[in-house]
Amino acid sequence: MSNSVTVVGIKETLRELNKIEPELRKEIIKDFRQVVKPVVDQIKRALPVEAPLSGFARSWTQGNNQKTPWNGATVAKSVTSKIDTRKRGKSLAVMKIIMKSPAGAIADMAGKKGGNSPQGQIMIAALERRYGRASRFMWPSYIDKANEIEGGVEQIVEKVIDATNRRLVR
Repeated sequence: MSNSVTVVGIKETLRELNKIEPELRKEIIKDFRQVVKPVVDQIKRALPVEAPLSGFARSWTQGNNQKTPWNGATVAKSVTSKIDTRKRGKSLAVMKIIMKSPAGAIADMAGKKGGNSPQGQIMIAALERRYGRASRFMWPSYIDKANEIEGGVEQIVEKVIDATNRRLVR
């Protein structure tokens, strides 16, 4: 998703924390998962159990990547939270909610950009009639809980800052 909440400096802090206090880092990851759990659960409830459009029920691959058929349970199970502390250029966002299912990602984001073929336009129009504009499931679920999530993330950041300061004072 192009929209995200960014916490600057937390990536480096978590990486350092893992070196000096790995148990605290594990606790912070557990806290983050707990904070975003209501959003993850809401996204899973928002996803259709049956294929969102008839074409999603058929098998489709792009190159070697299987995109469909739609399996509601598999798509819902693919929605998860993640903390990523690997270095990747100037990336600052480390706390995220992702959908790993290609079919789910297509149903959620189709029409955001691309979809220039006639078939793509038909699919996007049908998805928009049934579920609204992209993002259909993930972003609206986040928006519903944004204040709770941001408050919870702020508490986690404060916990990291306190732990780091205590470590520096020793």
